[in-house]
Amino acid sequence: MISPVYLAPSTAFVTTAALLPLVRALCIRRGLVGAPGPLKIHSQPTPRLGGIAILLGISVATIATAPHLAIASWPFFAALTLVFVAGFVDDLRSLSPALRLAAQCSAGALLWAGGWRIPFDNGTIGLFLNAFLVVGFCNSTNLLDGMDALTTGVSLVMGAAYLALPLASLGAFAHAVAWCLVAACLAFLPSNWPTARLFLGDGGSNLLGFVFAFLALDFYRSRPATPSALLFPLLVAALPLSDAVLATLRRLRAGRPVLFGDRRHLYDRMRAVGWSVPGIAIALYAVSAVFAGIGLYGVRTHSRLFWPGTLLAIFLFLGGAIRLGSLRCDAKVETNVAAWLDRTSK
Repeated sequence: MISPVYLAPSTAFVTTAALLPLVRALCIRRGLVGAPGPLKIHSQPTPRLGGIAILLGISVATIATAPHLAIASWPFFAALTLVFVAGFVDDLRSLSPALRLAAQCSAGALLWAGGWRIPFDNGTIGLFLNAFLVVGFCNSTNLLDGMDALTTGVSLVMGAAYLALPLASLGAFAHAVAWCLVAACLAFLPSNWPTARLFLGDGGSNLLGFVFAFLALDFYRSRPATPSALLFPLLVAALPLSDAVLATLRRLRAGRPVLFGDRRHLYDRMRAVGWSVPGIAIALYAVSAVFAGIGLYGVRTHSRLFWPGTLLAIFLFLGGAIRLGSLRCDAKVETNVAAWLDRTSK
């Protein structure tokens, strides 16, 4: 007999695993595949709507195993669906950046209305910060999703960090969501490793980012607002957030639109100097685990070593990424990408 503690993640794992072959077959049948191109590393058309399985895995498991908590947490499901649908539509026919951002901001407002709020202000500023947090997390995981198994594996590490928190650091519903997220990613990972047979898609990567924004807000609601506690969700998400910040700075320096794609992310630069795709994934899992470990250390111990350790880790990581060229733009590559996008849009 399955313990009630493990019922939700078991249900999420089984549901996600059962849906994956169905989603893949549907994508192939309908031609819903990611085509190769200058912004892609894959050489064959690959089904791209795997986020459907994760969405249903998390939703079915939480609703079926904790219906009373799920009903009371309806703003979470409304916001989750809104973020996923915006990404899903973008996968199918391309959605304008303004509409995607509007959906993500609305999701942040729904969480705010449901009581999941930044612990600084309960007025307009707090609402704005909620929206900013959701937008940042959604787009950072989306930007990280450019290499096989990377976003799914990093999400596993990030989810495990929330499960490793001391008791009462998350509400009962958020704790169940964290378990279901880890289980769904674990079920999905074989479809991405070592070579992807099914992509998350924008719907899936944005969904993962939203769930981590929700977990961060629930953590803030459940814990006293100490400096180390405030920093914990940001350290757990340090890898995708820092990659997004570097991408933004890089594109602004080059005079490009912030949402203009490129192949200068940290994982791209590691591949350019000879790392294999599995090697990059494992190395960045380890980086994410180090940052998560530092965050847990700060929450659990309140040691004075937390701050110098945090600053040293950030300095070493950003220094390595910048040295690899994450702030530099390759004008020739960017020109070729722009030309390809112009041709395919006609």
